[in-house]
Amino acid sequence: MPFPSPHPGFQIRPAIPADSPACLSLTFRALASLLEAACLPVQERPFPCAAAVVEQTATGRIVGLILLGPPLNQGPGLQVHSLMVSAPFRRQGLGRALLDATLTLPPMQPGWPLRTEWSDRLPARDAFAATLTAAGWTPPRAVLLRIQGPVRHTPLMIPRREAMLARAARNGVTLTPWTELTAQDRADLATACDGWDAAGILPGWADPRPALTVAPSPYALLLRTGPEAGGIGGWITCIHHTSPQRWLFPLGWVRPDLTNRGILMLTLADVTLRLHRDHGPDAIAAFETSYDTPDMWSLLERHFVPHSHLNGMTVDRLMSSRHPVP
Repeated sequence: MPFPSPHPGFQIRPAIPADSPACLSLTFRALASLLEAACLPVQERPFPCAAAVVEQTATGRIVGLILLGPPLNQGPGLQVHSLMVSAPFRRQGLGRALLDATLTLPPMQPGWPLRTEWSDRLPARDAFAATLTAAGWTPPRAVLLRIQGPVRHTPLMIPRREAMLARAARNGVTLTPWTELTAQDRADLATACDGWDAAGILPGWADPRPALTVAPSPYALLLRTGPEAGGIGGWITCIHHTSPQRWLFPLGWVRPDLTNRGILMLTLADVTLRLHRDHGPDAIAAFETSYDTPDMWSLLERHFVPHSHLNGMTVDRLMSSRHPVP
């Protein structure tokens, strides 16, 4: 069933399998499998997803696409993963009409959350945000910050890092790679996490125990403030990407009583020094944090973002908006 169109020369309708080839040029290659599933009849789709197209009535040409699928945060509802109108047909309200169509596009149900996320490095980010606002979506907000670059720049962001690490060592602070954790380290970590869980101190996103079940990274670090069982102070996790070649640090957490004491900065100083030593000055470190971790966000904004102009450095903020649930 077609949806209302702002222009008599176009119709907006659910996508069908025959539309897939024409739609590929209107979205990212990485979304090809999602597009294929979303073009199937609703009852044949392997997971909740949907797609609608703008068709030029005179020619039958597909000139716009909106693609929905499961939210990246694994929450309820659907997420707009892609919205595109061919350049010659923009500024006619077709993008907003596609957004409006999502509210009744099967399998959407009344009350389902509907959201979208995009990088603030997106070339058309301002136009996209304006389209969302015009369609009644919430104002964009940054929900994730990622900074990456070669570790040769780290001394500018963390001055005197060697002295900082030496002072911490004199005070009994240790940073141990997860590949070198002893059975006692693991037992102490499990005990500490159980206690913090019971006290409501450890957020679900910060739990390091799932990461311990996979192949450990030599750049994931456990921080201790002392050898006693209660000496677990925090941790930083690491994922090695081979394409592009980089070391991503998606999670860092310290005990609440250690916040504002430079512990997070200490872990970043240590791990960048290790990468420099093992892989050279061009090794790429990427630090990522969300709005759930205001201390880490503030640290990156204050010490790393001012150096984003340096060669090889990039700063990427993931923006988010949602359609208010009726």
